[in-house]
Parts: sequence; structure tokens; C-alpha cells
Amino acid sequence: AKRAARKEEKAAIARLKAIGNDSYGRGGGNLIDIVATMRQHATSEEVQLLGATELYERSKSKPEGKLIGRSGAIATILDSMKNHRKSANLHLVCCKLIRNLASCMGHNGKALVKYSAFSLLCDTMERHQEEIGIQARGCAALASLADESTRTNETLFDKPRVLGCIVGAVS
Repeated sequence: AKRAARKEEKAAIARLKAIGNDSYGRGGGNLIDIVATMRQHATSEEVQLLGATELYERSKSKPEGKLIGRSGAIATILDSMKNHRKSANLHLVCCKLIRNLASCMGHNGKALVKYSAFSLLCDTMERHQEEIGIQARGCAALASLADESTRTNETLFDKPRVLGCIVGAVS
């Protein structure tokens, strides 16, 4: 059983790598495959890192970022961070991804808040205090989320905790 699970995981990794190498395949179908693969192999850190990296690359385009948010990927990304708390590499990619998704406004910002992105980002920054990249990208992600909160005239986060994370990152 363990051997079969590892074989499935290797196939998932190969599929994600193929999607990442397919410069013409940036359509919604591949996006759904990425998210489904991440969900199916939630315990595989390698699958999560490859999936999050591909989503991050796509999120650099605002239209793609909006599509990522609408695909249900936000919950998957945040679950990935919760399930792999010790993976600094995964958390770094996810912080960059969250920042991009939050800057798309609208649905993404609301979904990120709904799934507790503020507290998860603070947890990540507190856990990986020695990782400069996580501190910088975490601050950027928190700023993008806070900006969305300000735009909608809502206080959607615990200001003292978020400010404490930012102060901790720069001190």
C-alpha cells in the first residue's frame, strides 16, 4: 500500500512539473488539475511546494490571480500551510502567492480573510523568525490584506497581533 501511494505521489509530481513546463497550457483546466492534485496529495510537501509555486507564477497576472481565487485554490493554499508548518520553502512561496492574490481585490481578499489568512501569516512569521524572506513576504502579504480591509471600510483582522508580527519582522 505504501509503495502504491508513493507511486501515485511520483505521478502527481510529474504531472505538476509537466504543467509548469507547458507555457501554452495556462488555461483553467490545468489550474483545476493543480488544485485537485494538491488536495489529493495534501500530505506530500513536494506536491504542495510544486503546486504552490505554479500557482504563484500564474498569480503574477491579475486576471490569472482572480481565476485562482475563483477556483477554490485559496482554501487549498492555506490548508497546505497548516499541514506543513515546518516547511520554510513552502511558506515562503505561499506568502508571495497570498500577497499577489490579495492585491487582486474583491473575492480573493474576502476568501483570504474568511479562511483566516491573517492569523496564519502571523503564525508563519512567528514560527520562521530566522527566515528573512518569509518575514519580508509575510509583511507584504499582511499589507495587501490590510489594504483590502481598508478599501472595504472593515476591520477584518487583529491589529495588535498583525502589528506585532510586522514589528517583530523588522527588529
